[in-house]
Amino acid sequence: MPLRVPGILAPVRRRTGTTDYYEVVQRAAETEILPGLRTTVWGYNGTFPGPTIVSQRGRNTIVSHTNSLEVPVVVHLHGGRVPPEHDGFPTDFLLPIHGHAGHRSGGMTHTGSTTVGTRTYEYPMDQPAGTLWYHDHRTDFTGPQVYRGLAGFHLVADDHEATLGLPSGARDVPLMIVDRSFRADGQLDYPSLGPTLQTPGVTSEYASGSSATSSSSTGCHGRSSRWRRCATDRGCSTPRTPAGMP
Repeated sequence: MPLRVPGILAPVRRRTGTTDYYEVVQRAAETEILPGLRTTVWGYNGTFPGPTIVSQRGRNTIVSHTNSLEVPVVVHLHGGRVPPEHDGFPTDFLLPIHGHAGHRSGGMTHTGSTTVGTRTYEYPMDQPAGTLWYHDHRTDFTGPQVYRGLAGFHLVADDHEATLGLPSGARDVPLMIVDRSFRADGQLDYPSLGPTLQTPGVTSEYASGSSATSSSSTGCHGRSSRWRRCATDRGCSTPRTPAGMP
């Protein structure tokens, strides 16, 4: 299969000098991951990875998410400097647009800032250039919901980065590295205790790990490419977090 580079999400409108506005729908869709087979994913705008958002430092980015799935979701901008009410706290649920009974776990009902249908996240983007990513952050279910496809890149550019001579345009490549298991029919095979994502947890023999890097390399015809690499929940911003820090 050819390498699929996530598309750049265009703002639905812009306020001169200050703010860019985006709209995203979280929904189920079918895609071809394995040759000749169709796989159901949960995607931002129905794609996996989700569309890439590119922000300029100093311009506000406002993203409205609509939940067309069957479960609660939460959106977290990993690596972003954002106000706490827009950080995607694990119990700040965005419930499905068609309604949902809520989130229960271990006999307890989790409470937070809950919204039904559509929620708007505001990001000031007062931070240096970097490779961030946005992903689901629902308490107890981050793992399986990201596994099903709820992840995408959010890149921040600034004037200093523009002076560095890094590869740009088609040679600035966001590369999300993930591992997935599939059933014979092409569907994702996640070892969840509750396949409808009402019961949290996985079977005991499974554990998780993560990594993130960014680099430049020289490809064909001596031209350089910039590879922004991302894997699971330790983020994608560079430089990497020093060992021993969360």
